[in-house]
Amino acid sequence: MIEELKEITYKKIGFKIKTRGDCHNLVEMLYLATQKEISYNTLRRFFGLDKKVKPSKRTLDIICVFNGFDSFTDFILNYPKHNSRQIKEVAFRYLSRGEDKSLISFLSSLKTTNENLIEVIIIIFRELILQNRYDIIKKLLDQEVFNPKHYNYSEIIYLCNSIGSQFRKAKSNYKYFFDTNYFNQTIFTSFVDYSSLNKNYGDYAKYVYAQTKNKDLKLFSGLLLQFRGVLNNRKATNCYEDFVSKNTHPILLSRYMAMKIILEPKKSQSKIFKKYSEKHNSSIDYYYEIMTSSLLTKNFEIMDEILKIVPKQNLNLKYYQEWHYSNLKIIDCFIKLKKGDKENSLKQLDLISKLRYSYDEFYEVFLCIIRYHLNINKKLQLSNYNELSKKLNYPIFNESFLINYF
Repeated sequence: MIEELKEITYKKIGFKIKTRGDCHNLVEMLYLATQKEISYNTLRRFFGLDKKVKPSKRTLDIICVFNGFDSFTDFILNYPKHNSRQIKEVAFRYLSRGEDKSLISFLSSLKTTNENLIEVIIIIFRELILQNRYDIIKKLLDQEVFNPKHYNYSEIIYLCNSIGSQFRKAKSNYKYFFDTNYFNQTIFTSFVDYSSLNKNYGDYAKYVYAQTKNKDLKLFSGLLLQFRGVLNNRKATNCYEDFVSKNTHPILLSRYMAMKIILEPKKSQSKIFKKYSEKHNSSIDYYYEIMTSSLLTKNFEIMDEILKIVPKQNLNLKYYQEWHYSNLKIIDCFIKLKKGDKENSLKQLDLISKLRYSYDEFYEVFLCIIRYHLNINKKLQLSNYNELSKKLNYPIFNESFLINYF
């Protein structure tokens, strides 16, 4: 935090501390603002012009008071919020004035990759989408601030689900962003829009598969198209094994394995799954898409195996894994009910929360099914199911699928 304190001090005084004279000038400025004295030698050491020593609490407190904080402790607690507010103020000033180049330059210059910055980016994108400024969005998606290497996976999921849901609502033309540096690496592959596979998201997946030379994108888009076919009562034909490598991300690997299992005869599926599970640890990432495909194909045997392999965790989860474990709980509901344990199936149902934005309507179909078979207002569940089915427009979700699920 000391480096951040130096940076905001530079911004406040309008110059860098490079000479003895700069230190003398700052001594006077500090005294005028705080009525506290601090020697220029102390400042020389603090700003690295002399041998570095750990600054005293008094020195840190005076410089923090100069910058508008009550103390160094107050600075540590509140600087992230303060910094976020400053970023928002500058960004919205450029946005309101229509200073597009300044906005892009400003956002591109930001180095901090924390949740505060992510919130600002989400808000800026929402405003740009509302204004139909896709030209600016396209330029932003080329900037380093959108490079996924700067964020952990949970942050990427949060950022891309927030922006992706706005794109979906606006029915944005994804093809416009195909040749940007980071759209496919972030929003397309993280906001997996299961509610729009028969709409623009699915059309874009087809476009990506035809155009890209990237193996991971080829694998991802190809598997999405195969999954769309299953939802439309068409037989799956390919799992794109040639594009799988030792570096394939666990979640993408689970998507590949889900389709590989679907392609196999029913009697061979459990054997293939067992072989896969023996190679991979119990991390839920390796089984995420297999959970989805098992629900869709009513593969209770594999659902049951997943529950035995993946530990049921409730605390200290990474952000994105909260969604994954909600899906695991749905699997648990189905297995308990399949085994005749209605009481515990109902208890597990009450614990389900946080369905992923891009999967919410898709998984709500299965929640209607489980509620229907638990006799929770069957007439309402059937009505909700039919409404969702009509909206999603996937032929596999007919009334028979619900009524005869078990």
